[in-house]
Amino acid sequence: MRNVAQYRIVILLAAVFGLAACGIASPQANILVPAPAASVTLGGSGGGTTILTYVIAPFQSSAPALKLDFLQGSGSSAAKKAVLEGGLDVAILLSTDIAGERKDGLDLLAIAEDPVAFIVHGDLGVKSLTTAQLRGIYLGQITNWSEVGGPDAEIIVLARDEDEGATKVLRKALFGDEPWAAATIVFTKAGELIDAVKSTPNSIGFGSYSGFTISGLSVDTITVDGVHPRDYAAGGYAFPARTLALMYAPASQKTLQPLLDYLKGDAARSAMLQAEVVPLP
Repeated sequence: MRNVAQYRIVILLAAVFGLAACGIASPQANILVPAPAASVTLGGSGGGTTILTYVIAPFQSSAPALKLDFLQGSGSSAAKKAVLEGGLDVAILLSTDIAGERKDGLDLLAIAEDPVAFIVHGDLGVKSLTTAQLRGIYLGQITNWSEVGGPDAEIIVLARDEDEGATKVLRKALFGDEPWAAATIVFTKAGELIDAVKSTPNSIGFGSYSGFTISGLSVDTITVDGVHPRDYAAGGYAFPARTLALMYAPASQKTLQPLLDYLKGDAARSAMLQAEVVPLP
């Protein structure tokens, strides 16, 4: 991370040989050239990155002096390690144990909550499932959509890798240590799973609810046991929400302060509500 002067003056001396011969002074110009902006690198949770990128869009357009570079596909654990080692400025987390993340001498700003959600291909027509049905689908006990009120078609099961936060939430709340159905396709990146559900008829996948909302895809978000994930804050939703947070070294706070202040303000709160993510007080 580099702090540089806002502007530097470059004096251009133009010597025009023909004019000099005529006794005309060579022109001089003082030109203000914008210096490079302070640069901040961020990485971590794929779903968290999708949400944060959306929320800070107004900030980025109004604060060009702070350049934010997002590293895709790094994952929360790797991002935290990179911040500790100085290779990354900010780790983006989506965690169900945000209190447990406060360690290793790093600072943390928690900004919102986001539930895990299941999505299906937009043409499927299935809008609601029970936790028992979801468990049966992912563990290979239910293999055809007709068994849960859908069309007569094989269920294409898509999942995230075991290190992904959404998988950990569902392992604890629903699946336990049981292996996925044999034909399950596992993705290491949130964007890849979203694209797969969008393009694959009869498919089902899971991940960040707000990430799905922001992506604006032609997919259907599943109501679980009669409760839609958008209503999780009212209670009764089957799975706990994860907390979206930024983790950074104390030495980075001065450079990050404009971003941190924005994330605590009304503009960020409004963007979170538009993305159907619940801002924290």
